[in-house]
Amino acid sequence: MLTPQSKGQRRYAPNTVRLRPGMPFAFPLESLFAFAGIPTTVATVLTSAPWLVALSRNKQWVFLISGLLIGANFVYLYKIAPSLRPEGAACLPEAPEACDTASRFSRVTLWISAIIYAVGLFTAYFLGPILMRLDS
Repeated sequence: MLTPQSKGQRRYAPNTVRLRPGMPFAFPLESLFAFAGIPTTVATVLTSAPWLVALSRNKQWVFLISGLLIGANFVYLYKIAPSLRPEGAACLPEAPEACDTASRFSRVTLWISAIIYAVGLFTAYFLGPILMRLDS
């Protein structure tokens, strides 16, 4: 908050800006979110998809089930699937590279989903306490 001191001069009022360890990140992010219209975007998404509120209330179950499914997919893709495919066998005689392409695509998709899951898990459970610790 700016308070006029004399004509043409301004100074900051005391106790308006507190220096905190997380402050260099907080102000630019808040400005960016406000500029981008994040509150309006969140309100619009929640009105068009109200089931997101129920998901956020049950985030423990959502993350548990999602983590189990992603983990089971890792086990299938890296342990079970290679043992089911005979050594040197191709999927189709007219397209021998089809299995390799599908396997590569499955692995990339699995790793992308695991990274998205890890970012969501970190944001939902660890980011808040870290920011609160930095804030105090």
